[in-house]
Amino acid sequence: MTSEPTRLGESDARLRWMGVRPHQALAIFVSALLVVAGLTGALRTGWWVSSAVFVAVTALPWGVADTVGELAGVALQFGARERFHHARVLDVDGEAVIVAGGTTAIHCYELDHRGRLDLNAERERVGEALRELADALAQRDTTTHFSLHVVHEDARPRTLLALTPGVSAPVGWRDVATPPAVLATGTRLERWTYLRGASGVTRTFRVFDFGAARVDQPLLEAWQRRAPAVTWSLHVEVLSATRARRLSARAAHQFDSDVAAATAAGFRRSARTARRHQRVTRREALVAQGRALIRVALYVTCHADSLGALRERERALVDSANDAGLRLERGWGRQFAWWSAQLPGGPSW
Repeated sequence: MTSEPTRLGESDARLRWMGVRPHQALAIFVSALLVVAGLTGALRTGWWVSSAVFVAVTALPWGVADTVGELAGVALQFGARERFHHARVLDVDGEAVIVAGGTTAIHCYELDHRGRLDLNAERERVGEALRELADALAQRDTTTHFSLHVVHEDARPRTLLALTPGVSAPVGWRDVATPPAVLATGTRLERWTYLRGASGVTRTFRVFDFGAARVDQPLLEAWQRRAPAVTWSLHVEVLSATRARRLSARAAHQFDSDVAAATAAGFRRSARTARRHQRVTRREALVAQGRALIRVALYVTCHADSLGALRERERALVDSANDAGLRLERGWGRQFAWWSAQLPGGPSW
């Protein structure tokens, strides 16, 4: 990559139009129509007031990323689906096939190093090797997925790389059998905020916003130093070069159109909007130069023997994330989907 890489900010996985989600804009529009219809006498007073308030409430934000309407939809899905979920690993021709909310085949490697990478100048080499891997995978005709995992086994952290079969690992990664600590297979009971299995309880968070992270140190360094012993799972989806150019150009055009519409409506261009515009523009320029366009997702999983201990670790994790300038999604009603997504290869992606 170049010496001035594109900074990460707030998640753009959710489509926005002029700063709001499409369903929020629709709810506001419908609520306004109900108010107009009520004031003109087309609807009864009691009916249109309650309906307009109800529709408007569904557009209100709840937590970091969800809205009231989205959370209500998640609650309905949670109440309708099966509570018990099964995860297993199969050995097919020497490759690990993970079945957990989906199916994926992986080959696992471990980073071969001693001591801290930031003390022996190895951190930059490892990062550069992974960026070169992404650039090479971008030349394929299909989207490719790989994931990086930091786990703790016997009070010792291990860094693992999960690749699709047929993809070679960079220099410095050795072939290993998939560790049980990463998979933790078996049957799990899904609750609203956690999963319960034979070995204890777990909860998975997802990083929603990287925008406030410090620029004078690696993105996750401060968080890893202060957070409790948890599992970090960084998933990278590498788009093909053709699709990358199309999506980056479309995103830049859509953002410019939204800014023009907002300016025409009398809204001032905020510093947050200008910063996002800089990221989108630079991303399009890098893709045009032949760099890989990737989608990243960072999951963090807490594990404890009891629910009380899990709650304590959750609070420590959230506090350390806030101190590091990161915001976490809580994953209400989606714990099994997120837990399976953070597994090597991302079976439920």
